[in-house]
Amino acid sequence: MCRTTALASGGMSTHVPGLSATVAAFYEQTHARRVAYIDETYNVDPAHSFRYYTLTAVLVQASSLDIVRSGIREIAENGYWHTSDELRTASGRSRALEMLKFLADPAGSEACVVSHTQQIDLQDDDGENARRGCLKTLLAHICDEKLPGGSVGAIVLEERREQRQRNIDATTKREAAKDRLIPARTRFLQTSPGSENLLWLPDLVCSAHRQLVARKNSAFFDAIAGITTTIGS
Repeated sequence: MCRTTALASGGMSTHVPGLSATVAAFYEQTHARRVAYIDETYNVDPAHSFRYYTLTAVLVQASSLDIVRSGIREIAENGYWHTSDELRTASGRSRALEMLKFLADPAGSEACVVSHTQQIDLQDDDGENARRGCLKTLLAHICDEKLPGGSVGAIVLEERREQRQRNIDATTKREAAKDRLIPARTRFLQTSPGSENLLWLPDLVCSAHRQLVARKNSAFFDAIAGITTTIGS
């Protein structure tokens, strides 16, 4: 699917498929010109020799949110997407690759940033310290005023299951602002992919990166390599 076949309604609309009223209200209050969508993939099991933590951000111009959301929903063929499930079948892998190519379409202006570390202490058995470091590094990068395409003014993070975990992420964002890594005015929302289907994209990019670093399979990541920046250690 190419961009010219996506629904070109543009902007941040309300009452559209794949977007909850809560997230739509968040957009209306931000007035951000660029939004980042963030998700993670990791393996911090001390029993494994290859341990890593990765956070990915997909950056979308505010004027393109509806176009991109409509496009990926059409590729998914329904209102649900989880990349790990899709990669289990040939048809799912085909859809995943199609969605990655849609994301990297030259007609669009999206970009990906991967914050990756393999420097994980053995005592960090839940990966929270690694996550905190990756998230701060990622936020500082995408909120930099010198970022090509413009800095991010709003961040949508896939919410984690436990309230304790969500509190940790909120604290990390506040610390980043306090340390002047990001502007204090940067808006921050934790929500589910069901409430904002654009969170399918960082999940997809996470899987592509995991395939690359953990399984040495570059087939998926190659599709977005040209729009992706990798930072971290």
